[in-house]
Amino acid sequence: MSSQGPSTPNHGPLTGAVDVFVDATGHLGELSYTVPAGTVVHVGDGVEVPFGKASRTGTVTGPGDPSKATREITEVTGPRSHQVEVELARHIAQRHFCEFSKIAPRLSATSGRGFDAIEAGPVKLAEGPDGTALGYPFALLSHPRRLLLSAPGVDTLRVAALEATNLAKQGQVLVLCPTRGIAAAMAKQFTSGAARLDGKHRKGDLSG
Repeated sequence: MSSQGPSTPNHGPLTGAVDVFVDATGHLGELSYTVPAGTVVHVGDGVEVPFGKASRTGTVTGPGDPSKATREITEVTGPRSHQVEVELARHIAQRHFCEFSKIAPRLSATSGRGFDAIEAGPVKLAEGPDGTALGYPFALLSHPRRLLLSAPGVDTLRVAALEATNLAKQGQVLVLCPTRGIAAAMAKQFTSGAARLDGKHRKGDLSG
């Protein structure tokens, strides 16, 4: 299994047709819409699109199929996600045999319009409980995939945060947490560089 990360095509402004992941319609996957003449849209932009007899918000995920695009985007509301995050989601889906539609809803806030793209800042660990910056208690092999087994008394959240910080030197890292409580505790391991994707946000919450 390859340890290479996703290759990120540099999409500029998209024309013709684009694929849109429409909010709250995950079972349908991506839908193609026509880009109106004179409209500037990029991967990761939030858009308003016709959906049935209603209008829905969604996120542009890439070039679309003109033969399937029968309706036009009605409005571009601004960036909701970064292109690299869309490509990372695709890479994760392919690598772990998961449908992209299961990951795509986490690319942007689940409600509201015009949310800013995530700008979490540089990755910085919070100090340990004794006021010191903790490091690894042991040397890790320089291997792209590792299974970390914790002994009694080891702070597993701290070890995960340290591992994520180390991996972040090579690019973005997605930390999967089984519960929202654990996600909140993990976020507290960082003073900068981390953003949660597990719930609804107010405008401005997606930065740190």
